Amino acid sequence: MTRARAAAARRGFTLVELLVAMAIIIALSALALAVVPAALDQDRTTDGATLTKQWLMIAKSRAARDNLPRGVRLVVDWTNKGMTQNQLFVTELQYTEAPPVIIPTSPNFPLGHPSSPRVVFLYAVQGTGQVAQGNGNARVCQIQNLSTDVLAEFPVGPLANPTTGVLALPLLGTWHKFTVVGRTATQLTVNLDDNPVSGRGSWPDPQLGAAGGFPANPKQPQPARQVYVTYHFGLYASPRPLLGEPTLQLPRDICIDLTPLASDPAGVVSPPPLTPPVRANDFDIVFAPSGQVLPFGTSGNTGTSGQVFLWVRNQRKSAPVQLDPGFNPYYSSAGFNQGGEQYLVSIKAKSGALGIHKVRWPDNMGGAAATYNPGFNPYTYGRQGADQP
Repeated sequence: MTRARAAAARRGFTLVELLVAMAIIIALSALALAVVPAALDQDRTTDGATLTKQWLMIAKSRAARDNLPRGVRLVVDWTNKGMTQNQLFVTELQYTEAPPVIIPTSPNFPLGHPSSPRVVFLYAVQGTGQVAQGNGNARVCQIQNLSTDVLAEFPVGPLANPTTGVLALPLLGTWHKFTVVGRTATQLTVNLDDNPVSGRGSWPDPQLGAAGGFPANPKQPQPARQVYVTYHFGLYASPRPLLGEPTLQLPRDICIDLTPLASDPAGVVSPPPLTPPVRANDFDIVFAPSGQVLPFGTSGNTGTSGQVFLWVRNQRKSAPVQLDPGFNPYYSSAGFNQGGEQYLVSIKAKSGALGIHKVRWPDNMGGAAATYNPGFNPYTYGRQGADQP
């Protein structure tokens, strides 16, 4: 009987036991509040980088399947519908396509006829026999004998927003981003931009070879002369959203940061190279059927390393790359310390190979501005194809 009464008396908890249990629960809750948000942030950033890479891989696969350029557009949010902190923080992407190759053929003239559509390169030659450098009068590219329908696809735009496209030269095996600088009733005059996908120069000098002998008087300025004509070419207009595809949303608070970065001695350019308050344009990454990154829009700005890097991070945290009052970019020590998890999605222009790499922190974190030792920058791991030194 005594044992039964004792057992019944011990069915509850003493005040001390309750206080100890509550203290343990409070301690565990505090620990969870400190650890769980950081873990969730890391997971969301990792998911954002993984999704971005996955979407790019899908676009690349579609280009190979359809035998036409396919890509992904990073949509700059000017309406703030995504509640982004900054117009340069992209949270929404779209699948895109380049309009089908414009084959400017005419049933009235056979291929090779003087009136057939053709591409003509005119080069000025220096006294050494070398091709003069630069655009303008040194090099001229004309696309002649075009129909009215084809010309309508490439109007002459204002200097602030010029009309661009891509010229494909299959016999040379090259693709070239161009800007329309002149137009007549049957002809486009274009400049080939300076950041091609091939990394060999935007004008096809190596493929064309010598531009045709020495001038009569090397000391006199030489006019551009016709050095190459081809009737085999294609014209691609600017990319457009793929019909019927929903927009692609990054995880909550995660963005692709397009803040312009300081010049990189290795030649890597993070998109897009702009200076606020100039309005930022959408950023296109377009794959050719071969897997190459085509030089549409700013995706031609791959630098001497031939890579594009997309910086994925939490937009609610401090930005590692910030702008001073003069809109000059600099690396912020506080931004790196408080920026949370950050990753780079890398795209190699020549092969279309994709990867995910950690952002390399600065070597010197003293003061407000952080600096890198010579030869290093945030993209070092991406260039080396590694995640650690």
